[in-house]
Amino acid sequence: MKRRGSGASIVLFLVLVWCGRAAAQQVDPRGGAPAEFGAQAPTAAASGDAGDVFLSPNGFLNSAILASRRASAGDFDALYDQASPMLKARLTRQAFADQLKKMLTGKVVRQDWASINRIIRSEVDSRADAPAGEYVSVVLAAAVDYGRFGKNLREEVISFLHEKSGTWLISGYYVNIRDVDLKK
Repeated sequence: MKRRGSGASIVLFLVLVWCGRAAAQQVDPRGGAPAEFGAQAPTAAASGDAGDVFLSPNGFLNSAILASRRASAGDFDALYDQASPMLKARLTRQAFADQLKKMLTGKVVRQDWASINRIIRSEVDSRADAPAGEYVSVVLAAAVDYGRFGKNLREEVISFLHEKSGTWLISGYYVNIRDVDLKK
């Protein structure tokens, strides 16, 4: 039988299997107490020195996991309500829901994080689809069972944009299906 998929996909799957599951509880991006989407970004550290302020990747990971679970449960309205104006300008509520319904099929057997990236885009390097600003993208990898069609690997890329108001809102939700034949 011919093997399908790239070596990178197989490595990603092995990392997925090796790592434990992330916590289901969402925390704010500073790594603090549980919060809903739209958590306020810190403006200064407790000491008053803005140089001490940092964002926790775990907060974004937990927010992305919560977003993924809401999307898998069909709660697209809650996700859209927490979306940035940039995403809402690109997609109507119905188009957003339709896009996710089409791509989020099958039963997730296992899910874990693959990467967390912080991106700062300047006015010079910004594009129409990603204007200048501070972004965090979280990639979640999932082994998905499609019933008689077998198992496959799915990546969900959930991006957050730091709004001028100081909140972090969802600015993108993309799903990539990897053509990897996962044995049962």
